[in-house]
Amino acid sequence: MITVDLNCDLGEVEGKAGELLDARLMPLITSANVACGGHAGDLFRLIRTAELCRLHNVGFGAHPSWPDREGFGRRDMDLPAGELRASLRQQLQLALQAANAVGLPLAHVKPHGALYNSAASSPALSDLLIEVIGETVPGAVVMGLSGCCLLSRAAAAGLAVCHEVFADRQYSQTGTLLPRSHPEAVIHCADTASARLLSILRTRTVLTVEGGRLAVQPETVCVHSDTSEAVMLLEAIHRTLNEAGILIRRRGPIGTGMPDALGGEHNAAGDQKWQDSSGL
Repeated sequence: MITVDLNCDLGEVEGKAGELLDARLMPLITSANVACGGHAGDLFRLIRTAELCRLHNVGFGAHPSWPDREGFGRRDMDLPAGELRASLRQQLQLALQAANAVGLPLAHVKPHGALYNSAASSPALSDLLIEVIGETVPGAVVMGLSGCCLLSRAAAAGLAVCHEVFADRQYSQTGTLLPRSHPEAVIHCADTASARLLSILRTRTVLTVEGGRLAVQPETVCVHSDTSEAVMLLEAIHRTLNEAGILIRRRGPIGTGMPDALGGEHNAAGDQKWQDSSGL
């Protein structure tokens, strides 16, 4: 049987409206990546979101970014390595403090925005992230773009990894997500997103905007909370996957052979290179 984890970036929309949105999304996901002060969020919001995770048996993860609240972490920054390392450590410690406050483990770390994209292809940035994660939350799974540099280097360093695909974003043939400035970058139609995800899970490939296909390891699937149709997309995904007999469930550390939260075991996630599988 095919199983998949559904994750969402939470704690990003400020104020009461953001808290209400998180509360609506939480029953529809199995892992939450929670902003921890770099691009959004604070300790109070982290604790509130961790409490929701405990209530709904959702994995609580940190979502660190460039320290760029003004640009919502979606701009690359030219920071000295020491300054970035200190910021990332502070963000992870804040998330860990929230997890400890409600008695949850910090299950995973997923970089946000420009940091996520840059770490996917930069060995130097990947190694810096891996160093901070290994020092601060060594038991956390590293979540990143399927087949990317960050995950192969994290696995080589002995950290558990989880390969991610996106239900609400389009891919280019290079294996990266289309930039949000592209008119086709974000998928807003619930039927399109859910049918696309079903194809990804069944074929383990993703259709690119150019019409080719890329091989992926769809271990966890992201829907962004700031996609305006996020709730509708996740509800449609649940219907489609349930009808297809695909099980939505929270995963344990990927790549270690450890059982997940509901039993069952997953194979080790090895290094994967992008492939042009347009003939599949």
